[in-house]
Amino acid sequence: MAQPLVSIILATYNRSDLLPRAVESVLLQSWHNWELIIVDDCSTDGTPALLEEFAQIDFRVRTIRQQRSGAGPEGPGPTRNRGLREASGDLITVLDSDDAYAVDHLTLRVRYMIDHPEVDFIYGGYRAIGNDAQMRVPDIEDPSIMIPLDECIIGGTFFTRRGVIERAGGWDSGYGEDARLFSRIRASFVVRKVDYPTYLYHRDTIDSRCSRLIP
Repeated sequence: MAQPLVSIILATYNRSDLLPRAVESVLLQSWHNWELIIVDDCSTDGTPALLEEFAQIDFRVRTIRQQRSGAGPEGPGPTRNRGLREASGDLITVLDSDDAYAVDHLTLRVRYMIDHPEVDFIYGGYRAIGNDAQMRVPDIEDPSIMIPLDECIIGGTFFTRRGVIERAGGWDSGYGEDARLFSRIRASFVVRKVDYPTYLYHRDTIDSRCSRLIP
């Protein structure tokens, strides 16, 4: 596993203004053995044209355009599952289309997985971008209650060995899909939290989402 291939799954819907930032952050990674699978859930903005440009810029970028399945109000779960089925990497991770990676994001996590072969799945390690008010989010159990961001599971930080997500049943539809998937994985696999603050979580996006940790 000296140079494992990392499959990055990016589900998107009508974010042509934000997508270039996310893709550029992948192109700038210090770890070069990756594939980026962008699954467009039938966007109606300028996303299709952008996808053609991305695929021409770098052969490691793969693009898929599918019929509407729910990257909007129903959440990105079904779209991520499509990307997962297309992935060929030894390691699997995700990137939300309104977020970005610091340049050493993949390198640090790949090295951790190489150094800890007993670990199946890691999560954590992000830097939230936004104002103080944006560091609190509605509780999925009771939306009238605002909870600190630190109590949430940030799905973009998921980094796992091939086959783990599939065996855990993949992502569900609807809000909180990351927390539900995490709960199933934690029950059956070796999970560790890392603290590298390299996932750039943009809370300053209007529809930025997070899922609360399920005990």
